[in-house]
Amino acid sequence: MRLVEFHPLGPYRNLPSRPVRFTLEPENSEDNACSIRFLVGPNGVGKTNLLRFLADIFLALEEDYRGHRGDSPAYSTPYRLTYQLHGETVTIRSNGQGRSGVQFTLNGEERDPGDIPARDRILPQALMVFTSGDVAPWQSLFSPLMLPEAPPDEVDEFDAETLRRDEEQVPQFMDADELIRNSQQVVPPDLTLEDELTQHSPRRSYFTRQEQLPFALLAALLHHQAHPDNTQSPFVDILRDVNVRLVSFTLRYLPHVWALYPGQRRLLRRLFDLATVKLQEGDEQVWIFDLKALEPETGQTILACLADDPLNEPFQFFQALAAMDQKGILKGLDLVANYRPPGAADDEWCTLLTQHLSDGELAFLSRMALVYLLREDECLFLLDEPETHFNDDWKRNLVDSIEQALLQTNSEVILTSHASIVLTDAFSDEIILLTPEGQEPIVPLTFAAEQGEPLRMVFGAERSVGRRAMRRIEAAMASDDSEALEALLQQVGPGYYRFQIVKELQRRVPPDQSS
Repeated sequence: MRLVEFHPLGPYRNLPSRPVRFTLEPENSEDNACSIRFLVGPNGVGKTNLLRFLADIFLALEEDYRGHRGDSPAYSTPYRLTYQLHGETVTIRSNGQGRSGVQFTLNGEERDPGDIPARDRILPQALMVFTSGDVAPWQSLFSPLMLPEAPPDEVDEFDAETLRRDEEQVPQFMDADELIRNSQQVVPPDLTLEDELTQHSPRRSYFTRQEQLPFALLAALLHHQAHPDNTQSPFVDILRDVNVRLVSFTLRYLPHVWALYPGQRRLLRRLFDLATVKLQEGDEQVWIFDLKALEPETGQTILACLADDPLNEPFQFFQALAAMDQKGILKGLDLVANYRPPGAADDEWCTLLTQHLSDGELAFLSRMALVYLLREDECLFLLDEPETHFNDDWKRNLVDSIEQALLQTNSEVILTSHASIVLTDAFSDEIILLTPEGQEPIVPLTFAAEQGEPLRMVFGAERSVGRRAMRRIEAAMASDDSEALEALLQQVGPGYYRFQIVKELQRRVPPDQSS
């Protein structure tokens, strides 16, 4: 997946009507390599809205195959989008006159307006969206996909007797046999596990909310720990930065809500069978998975079963848990991990809930887990300021962390950022610099630069230091008080302005006349 050029031709929120070019020239790009693009610029130039427009286009196409979402803004706003997918060049032109006004060109072959090709030819394998900012605009964009209504044939499966029996069983504890019998009564026998997950949720488009990230972290840790021999896993590097190892987790769920969603019962039954402790607390059932207390062989089997067996892939397992959380079936998730604090000795581990990690540690672990889970080919990631809460070292290594997680996937990552330090690990042709006047054709060199340089050259700051520091330095250098300037020198760190103060002090020393 490679975005080539996008040109909004009409108003979309505050997004200016101007072309934006994304991709490297074909001869400069590496085959099967992950592509990362940084969408940067001052506030108000439409970076986030550009991501939303792109997401809206692919959402509209995805939902078109599902028979609805015909009123999408992507159909009412004219635009032109060119991208590469599966070795083909795709161009979409919309005149803003609805679905019939959308025209596709594949490898130079123009189709009739309204003739939409097969989705495998025009949709990325997956579209993943995450924002650390305001989720409301994104939720409104994804709202038709997030809580679909149950179709009539599913509702018909619930006769009055089935519902009455489910309601009576809520206060009691259901054993595995009862759970199996109930699931067999209400789940159509020809419904596969993947069908249960994808039948009522988007197959390719995902918006992950902040509160769903613990499920991503659970799926990633389970998958990683279930394959201890895989030393090449990109999650190994992530865990070097935040040293944790999952020892147990707890799921809370509401059986009376579960009764309304029979498609989730098979996965819940498997989780029930694997839980090491089962409790009833009021209307809630609590399942504890104590991985530390199990024999190593048994523990590894359970980890592998949880991570891979329910829905084949850890990303699907994460999506299943997120879907149950969204529907209100799950009421909570607690992760307990062994943790080694930064700088501690190799044997200085403590046990804590992951929510007791620092905001930065938890944000780094869970957001990188999300990228780690979705490692299929030809995916599109739209990440809106994913580095929020990261320390500067993690920000500086963000590019490498994403690149290692998505190595050899031929996926595209478009991310916005206001952190100048992130750009010190980016080549200039990976940076899309937007200004109020349009896209800058020539981007300053930021790769391996000092942190202050991208701040000035890309983000338009007048200087690489703050206003307070600049006022103090300028005032001291303008004054004739050399002692005050020498005192200030003791407070100034290494860099350009310390050099200028030293140079000024040397200028003020009169020549030695003793010789």
